[in-house]
Amino acid sequence: EIARVLDCTKPFEMGFTVQDESGKRLYVCSAHFVRFRHIKDNPEEPSNGKASRRIKCVVWDLDHTLWEGVLVESDPSQPYPPLRDGVKSVLQELDKRGILLSVASKNTLEEAQHALEHHGLWSLFVVPQINWNRKSESVGAIARELNIGLDTLAFVDDQSFERDEVQSVLRSVRTYDASAMLELLGKPEFSGDRNTSGP
Repeated sequence: EIARVLDCTKPFEMGFTVQDESGKRLYVCSAHFVRFRHIKDNPEEPSNGKASRRIKCVVWDLDHTLWEGVLVESDPSQPYPPLRDGVKSVLQELDKRGILLSVASKNTLEEAQHALEHHGLWSLFVVPQINWNRKSESVGAIARELNIGLDTLAFVDDQSFERDEVQSVLRSVRTYDASAMLELLGKPEFSGDRNTSGP
């Protein structure tokens, strides 16, 4: 049944929720649990260990990465989640260094665009991929649209599952935990073209 709707050759998440069903039981007849091995022990370092080439584009997740919380779960009275501390300055500095910015997020395009416009960030992002596809598909599409090598892309996401999924398919892409976002500017691969000046 699962194989009908999911590609079981790729990583995926599954959740079961009990909703006040008394007397009901769920039997799992067969299950395999796999944990991805990180090449580096330090989660703040790129997981494929390739940090020599400069990053040309940083691809960002949205929920729990650029902003606090999940967009689709926002209170109608406050439809736009607040940005995480320091996000705007990091994005602006990367842009100033000549590094492209994009988005790979599982959200509704219109709602995500409105939220980014509300925070004054939408114009910073090129070829954003906001849909319900696997993150690896979205990151790959960004690389093709920009015509740049996968080894010059960085992907930032708060979920290790999403970072692992991208790494398992696009091994040259460097992945970073969103918790280390404020440290990206000090990493040599994010130096960009420091001679680039803004308008």
